[in-house]
Amino acid sequence: MDKPVIQLLINNEEFLCRRHLKHIEKKIIDESTKDFNLSKVSAQDLSVGQLLDQFNTLPMMATYRTVIVRAVDEITKNNEAAKKEAATLADYFLNPCPSTHIILITSKIDKRTTLYKNIVKQGNMFEFKPLYADKVPAFVAAEAKAMGLVLERGCAEQIAEVVGLNLMSIVTELEKLAVYVLPEKRVTLKQVGELICFATVDNVFLLSEHIACKAYAKACEVFDKMCEQGEPVVKTTSLVITHFRKLMLLKSAQQECLPESEWAGLLGVHSYFIKKYEQQANAYQVPQLKRVYGLLMEASVQLRTLSVSDGTVFETFLQKVCVG
Repeated sequence: MDKPVIQLLINNEEFLCRRHLKHIEKKIIDESTKDFNLSKVSAQDLSVGQLLDQFNTLPMMATYRTVIVRAVDEITKNNEAAKKEAATLADYFLNPCPSTHIILITSKIDKRTTLYKNIVKQGNMFEFKPLYADKVPAFVAAEAKAMGLVLERGCAEQIAEVVGLNLMSIVTELEKLAVYVLPEKRVTLKQVGELICFATVDNVFLLSEHIACKAYAKACEVFDKMCEQGEPVVKTTSLVITHFRKLMLLKSAQQECLPESEWAGLLGVHSYFIKKYEQQANAYQVPQLKRVYGLLMEASVQLRTLSVSDGTVFETFLQKVCVG
């Protein structure tokens, strides 16, 4: 290795970022001297001066040492103290220590700043973003292939539908499937159904039916049941958003006279489930679907920003669509 590795990781998808970090650690860290030459620190706990001390410390019995810094957001805050710290750190990257690998992890950074520009001049930037719902089946298929599994048509879509957008949970379910089908490698829809609980998807369909009928009490019962089953409210909201997005897509396809044979591909679901989606889409008018979707997106934002309980946010959403 001719020069030290310097990387800036913009982390908005923890699983993908963690996987990349694990890969780079394996590549650059010498296990025999790891105890002496690996520092994992947080910018929340150290000043920039202390960080520079870490960067400038010489390796022990090795060519390089590695410093991994999390919470770099603390240095990029928009206040005078942070700006001074950022300027000092930016100057360091004009001439970084030649014997220190540096991995900086942040959730956001202004790409117009001197700090950002100096870092990428010396190294690389990797940005990890959450996958859109329509990209998750491809992720499932790729992970399954890497595990040596052969998924029957429709399995990737169904796993994505049931598990949602949490990539770590998807990998966990695939690992369970790999053990479940041993000594075989082929995975069928039936086996996915046997191992991964389909109750969540059934509950989402039930919620949609009750919302269409404005049956507030019944919708609350289904929501309470999902909470009792351990489903996080954020995940439930995400699944319901995805469900109504598909209903709107199907409604649009019907209006544009798209052949029924193309509906499954458009929605990213197995053809087996299309009839259920069609029945639900027919229960809604387009303005009603748009209103429900808009209120869902509003609830999704509130879950991330308000200090009230998650359950209260979702119950308020149900009240608005069923009663209001």
